[in-house]
Amino acid sequence: MQMDSNSSADKHDARQCPNGQAPAGKAWVIVCAILLSAACAEFVSRGVLRAPRNSGDFAVFYTGARAWAHGTDPYDVENLKRIARQAGDVPENALHTSSYPPAMFVILAPVSLLPWGQAKVVWAAINTIAIFMLAYGVVTLAGLRVRSPLGMLLAAGVLGLSPIHTGVHVGQFTPSLAACLALAYLLDDKRRIWLGGALLALVTAMKPQIGLVFIAFEGVRTRFKVVSSALLFTGMIFAVALGWLAINGVEWWQSWYNNYHCFMYGGAGDPTTVNASRFQLLNLHYPLSMFIGNRVAVQILTLSFVGMLGVAAVIVLSRHRTRNAELLGMSIFGVLSLLVVYHRYYSAILLAFPLAWAILQCRRGLRVLPMISLAMMAVFLAPSASILDRAVGKGVVPASVADSWWWQGLVMPHQVYALVALSICLVTAIFVETPHRQPPDAAGSD
Repeated sequence: MQMDSNSSADKHDARQCPNGQAPAGKAWVIVCAILLSAACAEFVSRGVLRAPRNSGDFAVFYTGARAWAHGTDPYDVENLKRIARQAGDVPENALHTSSYPPAMFVILAPVSLLPWGQAKVVWAAINTIAIFMLAYGVVTLAGLRVRSPLGMLLAAGVLGLSPIHTGVHVGQFTPSLAACLALAYLLDDKRRIWLGGALLALVTAMKPQIGLVFIAFEGVRTRFKVVSSALLFTGMIFAVALGWLAINGVEWWQSWYNNYHCFMYGGAGDPTTVNASRFQLLNLHYPLSMFIGNRVAVQILTLSFVGMLGVAAVIVLSRHRTRNAELLGMSIFGVLSLLVVYHRYYSAILLAFPLAWAILQCRRGLRVLPMISLAMMAVFLAPSASILDRAVGKGVVPASVADSWWWQGLVMPHQVYALVALSICLVTAIFVETPHRQPPDAAGSD
């Protein structure tokens, strides 16, 4: 359900200024339009145009889905290389071990039937459309008009997020999943039960660590019919994926487990110093592992921190059913999901939701928590951790500095610390920012 109607936003703007413009008048509209145009240009240049030349992550998804469709092991790297040679000029050096759920291959199978050259262009087009749908969705969720100054400013902020550019140009599916989330929450009660449940199922089938979190959020909001339909559709997708592998006699489990173990222990998902690309991680395990050598202790501290904030959020959100609480709840669950389990930089596309909440609060007047939240999200307007890593590689940062504890433990994980601060701000906002005078959310319980 939409958090606020366009008519209410129009009335708010009208109350602020007789001609319906923002207080600063036409100059402010022009500034916001310029910012939106600049953000669109940046998104196209850094994301869309680079996608056909890169799409490294999509090469793994494409070959895995193609292997699944052909009834072979989608987790065997040697098999993926054979598939890549048959499909065309798929870059074999981009192929690596995959531990994505089998259900992902069901969804990507239609695209995988295309030749590689066509498939990567189609996938880039899907992600591009998804990002613009996401921008429109969060503007609408915030109760703003797309052509209003703040609506354009919010859309510019979404399109300017660097994780979005990264996700599109490497061919990730996170952009499409974020758009599915936004669309699911734009539906009214009746359509949300089945169509919304189907959208949440798509997210869960492809990235369970995101989809399950938002299904849980539906449970917190006592929309149990949506939870049931989402789990039903997710189960159906997994049944198709596993059933097809079983019919073809594919013994995939051991390959998947080996891939997962190598990925999390010594691979790209390892938060310790063994992983040279750990600076791309967003989960709290990364900075904690720079100071604590015990994986179990790191896991306990991570779960304790996220659990404490999560429980506080659940207690309050279950009592307040305002439109503001809905958007704030989506923001909290999204940010906490980034901290608690493995996530890479491109998953920070979920910041589109707290960005919408913060700008919505600023519309009611500048407040401390929304402004701090915006400052923390501004860290993601550029791939700052990657920039620092390249600076080390080029010798701009001396080795004595790059190898120091404070550089490795405080400077390089600065994006994770920004998420930690953002999560604290959002949870605190439940108690001090949520306007109890707003009408209850019509999305109520099923």
